[in-house]
Amino acid sequence: MPVGDANAYRTLRAELVPWLRRYCARRLPPAMTEDAVQDVLLAIHEKRHTCDPARPFGSCQRLPAEPKPPQAEAIRLLKREGYGVEKASWASGQSVSVIEANVHRGLERLADIVRMAGDAD
Repeated sequence: MPVGDANAYRTLRAELVPWLRRYCARRLPPAMTEDAVQDVLLAIHEKRHTCDPARPFGSCQRLPAEPKPPQAEAIRLLKREGYGVEKASWASGQSVSVIEANVHRGLERLADIVRMAGDAD
C-alpha cells in the first residue's frame, strides 16, 4: 500500500476487521475480544507508513504463541474491567510492575499474531 493511499488503507481495514474479530474471539474471553481488535488496529495504523508495496500483507511462516494466561488476565482486568493497576494487582496476585509488563507484552503478542497470521478460515 503506497504511503498516502487512503483507499488501500480503507480496503485493508474493511477486509481485516471481520477476520480479526473471528481470530480474537476464538482465542480470548468474549469480554476481551473487541479491545484486542481495537489495540491491533491501532498498532497497524501507527505502523502504516512502514508498509512496503513490494511485500505482500499476509501470512508469515511462524505464528507466535498466544498471550500467556497472566497476560490475558492483566489485559482483561485493566482494559475490559477498567481496574486501575493497583486493584488489578490485588485481584490477580501479580505485582504492579508485572501487571504493567503483562499488559504491554500481551498486547504486543496479539499485534504480532495478527501481523503474521493469514486467514485460516
